[in-house]
Amino acid sequence: MMRRFLFIAILFLAGLGRSYADSIPTAHMPEGYDYDKLMEYVYSDMPDEVDTCYVQHLLQHMDLKIARHDVRERLKADFLTEVINDCISEDPKRYLEMVNADITTDSLREKLSNAYSRTEKKYGAIWAGKPAPDFTFTDTKGKVHSLKDFRGKYLFIDFWGTWCIPCLEEIPYMEKLEKAYKDSRVKIISIACDKKREKWLNFLDKHKNMTWSQYLITPEGDNVLNNVYYVIGIPRFVLIAPDGNIINSDMLRPSDNDFNDCLERTVKE
Repeated sequence: MMRRFLFIAILFLAGLGRSYADSIPTAHMPEGYDYDKLMEYVYSDMPDEVDTCYVQHLLQHMDLKIARHDVRERLKADFLTEVINDCISEDPKRYLEMVNADITTDSLREKLSNAYSRTEKKYGAIWAGKPAPDFTFTDTKGKVHSLKDFRGKYLFIDFWGTWCIPCLEEIPYMEKLEKAYKDSRVKIISIACDKKREKWLNFLDKHKNMTWSQYLITPEGDNVLNNVYYVIGIPRFVLIAPDGNIINSDMLRPSDNDFNDCLERTVKE
């Protein structure tokens, strides 16, 4: 049940939260401390339009809805612990800063601090600003490459597989992206996660429109993807700066309506 409300936050970020909110009946302030009922109470009359970070907006709404400080700070601590635990590709420190003044109980502060430490230890290597962990992949000729070979340009990586339908749906958008950034400061590459090299090569032979750089992950590289980048689903897109530092380890898909503006703003900075 606790993760349901983090899921709602994700829905709002995806623009789907309004229809979900409409399905939740108006709730009443529960007696005692019940996390799920309290979250439903807070969420029941959330505004349809959210201009700021959804997590921040929800925390502010807690301030309006829950007068008792002891209940409010415990609710914030429990909610943010769930948020922090699920922050794979971004540093959740900003969420801690949002509640720094309101959470004064030492045990709750320690709970959040411990959650942050665990998340940083597990995922911190792929947060923005960190050097992108290196790994290897091969080109169509069998030559081995790694990320460090592409220093000096923005590197946009598409992790995909020939069997993956959502991956294949991104190909037309990748094709447009390649045309838009050809001979620019942005290098676009696709790295397939296929296990059979011949299947991958045959696929490329049949799809001549995939003219940007194509690579196949090595077994060693695949281990890094699984255990460092946590690529548990594809397609997955990563953007790396010319200096080799991560900009975003879980970028929007090229098919997303906001993708082009997001990428353009980044590479112009």
